[in-house]
Amino acid sequence: MSENNFLIWLKQELNLRNISIRGIARKSGFSASYVSDVLAKKKPVTWNFCVSMAEALNEPVWKLATQAGLLKNLPEDATNDDKTRALIQSFYELPPEGQKEVIEYIKWIGVKYRKHL
Repeated sequence: MSENNFLIWLKQELNLRNISIRGIARKSGFSASYVSDVLAKKKPVTWNFCVSMAEALNEPVWKLATQAGLLKNLPEDATNDDKTRALIQSFYELPPEGQKEVIEYIKWIGVKYRKHL
């Protein structure tokens, strides 16, 4: 998907749940003006925005990040796998420093196992 499709989905979701911009802003920790600017495409959809919206809407982060086009080059069925979803969810719940450590570990473990093939 793309940022545009994500914004359409988010607006529909807010409408279906009867949540105002002020309401979702309060739940997400963003100001109402910031949420309004994102919905109006005046500000970009960021990882932090997706994470906060996911938490506010009680939706998995991977779902919103995928819809926003922030997760790319995934196999089409990747988000249908429970292990992959759990991994993505856990990763985005980490602070930035923790995310960097996970990426470095994955690189290291990849090199380690490639040597044994």
